[in-house]
Amino acid sequence: MDQRRFLEKLRQLQGNMPLQAFARKLEIDPSYLSRLYRGERSPGLQAIQGALRAFPQVSLKEWGMRAPDDVKKRRRC
Repeated sequence: MDQRRFLEKLRQLQGNMPLQAFARKLEIDPSYLSRLYRGERSPGLQAIQGALRAFPQVSLKEWGMRAPDDVKKRRRC
């Protein structure tokens, strides 16, 4: 996963929404989200799952992740 891309997408989707409200939407603690943004923590499973649940319309590629099919194609090469 491209962490920089993941965090950029989070910031883009947050827009002008207050950090606490956005963290609630992702179902993560606001202090954890703040630490993610400051680079003090890496996105863990809870943050990734929260983002995917909150924004199902965003593709894995947009999040900086590979879809299972991409991984299979890459291994064949």
